[in-house]
Amino acid sequence: MVAANARVGEAKALFLPSFSITGAFGAISGQLDQLLRGSAQDVASLGPNVSQALYAGGARVANRDAAVARSEQAVLAYRTAVLNAVREVADALTSYDRSGAEFEQQARRAAATREALRLADRRFTAGVVSYLEVLDAQRQLLAAETDLVNSKLNRQLALVQAYRALGGGWESR
Repeated sequence: MVAANARVGEAKALFLPSFSITGAFGAISGQLDQLLRGSAQDVASLGPNVSQALYAGGARVANRDAAVARSEQAVLAYRTAVLNAVREVADALTSYDRSGAEFEQQARRAAATREALRLADRRFTAGVVSYLEVLDAQRQLLAAETDLVNSKLNRQLALVQAYRALGGGWESR
């Protein structure tokens, strides 16, 4: 954006006349041998110069308009980048929050199935139910613990995404 704004200033400056000061220093002599021996007369010249194009066929106006358009385009690109960054941060934080709620729910489910397995084992020991109910409770506990581990993984991945969205990074070694 700064560079595009500077180009607008350059395009506007082309409307103004340009000023320069030039100078020259040298030696003058009517004889070549005096010039080579260093006994020639020293001369110096210093003078201002002003130049302004009278007619450019609208090129300067078009150049300024193009520079202004590029500057506006740079501003829009910057705004888009900022809005995308804010959206990524909001999405990552929302995902992290939701993964926390899911993890808590899976932890409660695992605790409940662990208790169901304990009760099924006690009923089997008492001779009230068959071992099939114990096996079914074990299968349900395994599924609940697998879901709990996957939920924890999703929470950690959401944390990494939030970290990256907030500008964090890492270096590969």
